[in-house]
Amino acid sequence: MTSQPVRSCPSCGAGLSTDAAFCSSCGTPAPPTAASDHAAFRRPGAAAAAEPPAPPRSLLPPPAPPTADVVEAGPARPARPRPRRTIGVLVALAVVGALAVGAVVASSRGAVDSEVYGYGGHLALPGAVTEKPDRDWTWQVSGSLMGLAAVADATYVVTDEGTVAALDGDGHETWTVRVEGGGFLAAPPDHDEVVLVDDAAVSRVTALATEDGAELWSAEGDVRWFDDDCAYLGTEGELVARDLDSGDRLWSVGADEVGVGEAGLFVIEGAQLLRVDPADGATTWSVDHGVIDVEMTDIAVAGDFVAVGGERATAYDASTGDPLWSSDRDDSPVVQLFARDLVAVQHIASAGGETEVQVYDREGPQGSVDGTRFGYVVPFRSGSDQYAFDVGSGDLYGDDREVIETYDGSPALAAEGLYVLRGGTVRYYAWGAAEPRWTLDEDLSDEASMQTGEGRLLIADQGRLSSYR
Repeated sequence: MTSQPVRSCPSCGAGLSTDAAFCSSCGTPAPPTAASDHAAFRRPGAAAAAEPPAPPRSLLPPPAPPTADVVEAGPARPARPRPRRTIGVLVALAVVGALAVGAVVASSRGAVDSEVYGYGGHLALPGAVTEKPDRDWTWQVSGSLMGLAAVADATYVVTDEGTVAALDGDGHETWTVRVEGGGFLAAPPDHDEVVLVDDAAVSRVTALATEDGAELWSAEGDVRWFDDDCAYLGTEGELVARDLDSGDRLWSVGADEVGVGEAGLFVIEGAQLLRVDPADGATTWSVDHGVIDVEMTDIAVAGDFVAVGGERATAYDASTGDPLWSSDRDDSPVVQLFARDLVAVQHIASAGGETEVQVYDREGPQGSVDGTRFGYVVPFRSGSDQYAFDVGSGDLYGDDREVIETYDGSPALAAEGLYVLRGGTVRYYAWGAAEPRWTLDEDLSDEASMQTGEGRLLIADQGRLSSYR
């Protein structure tokens, strides 16, 4: 495997190459790789904030998406990155456990009940390896890893040569097939008969049978979300629901932006915000959110309300579409999910100012968090405890919105805690702990990267993929 330092998407955890400008999984602008690159992640003329720790490193460098999401706006509005939260192969969680590496692992229910918020209850964190693990197998990689999905004891990999291989619990190949272009992998939660190969370079998704690698179907688009029975693919200005097994087109709806949560499925089409029934694509309600420039619009579904960005952040009741509140500044803030029923409204700093982050529930503003380190957070629950993890800074927030601990290195989240890769060494921390429970020093190179599966840890380094339990 030709190794290169890679990053993780700050929104969904998918792996990013060093030169990637956007995440091919969800469209979020890529975080900077070094202090000198941070200026590119700010608006023109923005004041420099304190440099956070290096962003997490994940296994896979997916190709750049077919369309750019950084908009060069007119003089009245500076350009800014637009985070696009799509479940679509969303979590390959090198950041959120299963969220590693451009792959989405099937939702798992380990010793600790968990959930990653914002994905309609379809994503759980994998169970952690809580005691120091031993290596149980190593697989030699031919080419460069583009995607990796861990499902139960099985592991699915895709290389830049377009080879997809299935490995059993002992690391032996059970089948190998070739697909056009390669891409990265998504293993739909609670549907272990299918694995999806998403090639964003050509905007095509191919479904393979996990039993033997046989092609089940292939269709235009990229994975935005999936549930037990359907894959929701995004094409240019459209969201298409397809049967996971057959690929049959079930319904479609115009969509420039997609948001999903406990309250349902929401899309932005032009100046309209619509609630869509996932069963048949019917519109439950629609409102004019007042923003014509959809490239400057974000969407976050929190509890029983949905927040939309634009010139201002505006919230609507998820059931009725009735307006709830609007932010008091028209500086095109970034909107993202912060907790199960909270959103963060991030006012990006202009020249000479400071970035401010306000936290809202359905009633309105509930306080603020430090904007100098705030980037993109992954909100989740571990047992009865709620957290939000900032992928860029390594800050872990508690349910009081205060930073509990900061973890320096490339993280991968699990139900009971997180793994941190730094300086060639992997450390495992229980949530909120300042000291590691165990340390694994395998003399890893600086290019090593990791992903978690249920009760196991996968490490890729120097052409080898190794499993630890």
